[in-house]
Amino acid sequence: FFPGWDCDGDGSGPSLMRHACSHFGLRAWALMIPIAHAIPSTRSSYVCHRPGPRASAGTKWPSVRSPFWRMIRSDVKGSMSTLERAHIRWETAAWSEQEGQLRHKESEQDLETYLNNIGVRSTGPLLRRHPQIAKLRVSTVKDKIRFLREVVGVENPSVPIQRCPHILGLRVENMMKKVEYLRSLGLEFDEVVELISQYPQFLGLSLEGNLKPKVSYLRDLNVTNVKEVLKRFPQIFSLNITRNLEPKRRYFKSIGVKNMGGLITRFPKIMSYSLDDTLKPKVAFLRVLNITNVSQLLEPYPQYFGLSISENVLPKIKYLQSIGIKDPGRLITTAPQILSLNVTKNLAPKVELLRHNGIDDVGPFLMANPQILKLSVERNLKPKLDYFVNVIGLRREELKRCSTMFALSLDKRIKPRYSELLELSIIEPATYLKQESESVRAARSKELKRLMHMTDSQFCIAVEKLLENVRRREASSNGATLDNI
Repeated sequence: FFPGWDCDGDGSGPSLMRHACSHFGLRAWALMIPIAHAIPSTRSSYVCHRPGPRASAGTKWPSVRSPFWRMIRSDVKGSMSTLERAHIRWETAAWSEQEGQLRHKESEQDLETYLNNIGVRSTGPLLRRHPQIAKLRVSTVKDKIRFLREVVGVENPSVPIQRCPHILGLRVENMMKKVEYLRSLGLEFDEVVELISQYPQFLGLSLEGNLKPKVSYLRDLNVTNVKEVLKRFPQIFSLNITRNLEPKRRYFKSIGVKNMGGLITRFPKIMSYSLDDTLKPKVAFLRVLNITNVSQLLEPYPQYFGLSISENVLPKIKYLQSIGIKDPGRLITTAPQILSLNVTKNLAPKVELLRHNGIDDVGPFLMANPQILKLSVERNLKPKLDYFVNVIGLRREELKRCSTMFALSLDKRIKPRYSELLELSIIEPATYLKQESESVRAARSKELKRLMHMTDSQFCIAVEKLLENVRRREASSNGATLDNI
C-alpha cells in the first residue's frame, strides 16, 4: 500500500509493516508509532532521512507529521469517521505525488550543479529542453564524463555536451564501439578527439545500420581516403544514402563528373547541399558564363558550390570584365580558385602591380596565364618582376610575351637555369643588350621562354646542342681571324 518505505531501516523495504499487517491486522500499525517518534525530523514537513546499513544516503522516510502517521494514530484511537478516512487517503496520495516531484527536483538540481561545475553553460534551460537528460542520475552522467575524458581523450567534455546533450543518455559500451571503429579507419588519437568534439552526434549513430554501410558506399564511389572525408566533414555520415547521397551522385554523373571519389574527398560537404536549391542553380549560372564543360571546373574546385552567387561569384565576374577580360568563364575554368579571392585585398593589388610595371593591357596578359592572379604579391610577383626586369633585362613588351614564366619557381628553376646559360655563354647578359636591335632582343626572350619551360632532361639536351653551336661559331670565328692574319 505504501511502496518504498523501509521501516526496518536496512534497505529491505517495508518488511516490518508487511509482517505486522499479515499477523495482527491493520491495527497492528500502532506498533510502528514508537518507531515513528524515534525517527529524527528534518526541514521537510513530509520527509526525513535515515539510511539503513544497505540503504543509500538520503533514503526518503515518511515523516511523523505525514498524513500516513496521522491516519495510524486516529485509527488506533477509533475516533476517525469514514469521511475523515477518505480525506486522509486523498491527502496521502497528494503527499506522495508531492514527494515524487520533490525528489525529481532535488535530483535535477544536483545534476544541474554538476554540469555547471564541469563547464556546461545554461544548464537550466538545457535540462528543460531535454527532460530525458534531467531524469539521469548524477552517477550515470559521471560515468559518461569519465569515458569522454579518460577513453576518448576530450579534455573539456562540456564542448561535446553543449553541442549534443543526448550523448549523456548513450551507453558507454556503444560509444566505445564507435571510437574503436574510428581508429580502425586510420584516425589517430588526436584526430578522434577533434572529431568527437566537433561532431559528438557521431557517437549516437548506429554502427551496423549507418557507419559501416556509409563507409562501404563511399568506397564504391572510389573514395580511397575515408579518413580524410571524416576529418573534413563527419556530418556526411548523418545523410541518408537513398534520399540524399544517391540522387546527388546521379546528378553529378549527368553533368559529366567522372571522378566522384576525388570530388567528395576534396569537398565532402557538397553532399549535404540541396539538389534543387543549391547545386542545380549554381550549375545553371556556370552555363550562363558560357562554361559548357562544367565538370572541368567542378572536379578540381568543388568548393564553388559553397560560394554565394550574389555576394561572391558575381562581383568577381564584374571585376574581371572591368579590367578587360572579355571571357571570364574561360578564365575561371582555367583557374577556378580565383573565385575564392577577395577583390579589394587580393585581385586589385595584383592588377595594379602589373600596370605599374608597364603591363597596361592586363586583360589579355591574364588570359594568357590566369594563374598569376593566384600568386602572392610580396612572396612571388614582386621578386619575379624585379628579377625579370633588372637581372634578365626584359622590357615591357617582352614581359607581355613571357607571362607564362610567372608560373615557374624563381629559386628552383628560373635563377639556376639563367645562371647556367650565362656561364656557358649561351645567353648574353642584360648589359650587352643596350645596343641590340628589337629583333635580337625578341629572339633572346623567346629562346629564354622556351628553355625555362622545358623539363630538366629536355633542358640538358637543349644545352648540349646550344653548346655545340657555340663551339662551331667560335671555331669559325677563329678560322676567319687566321685567314685575315
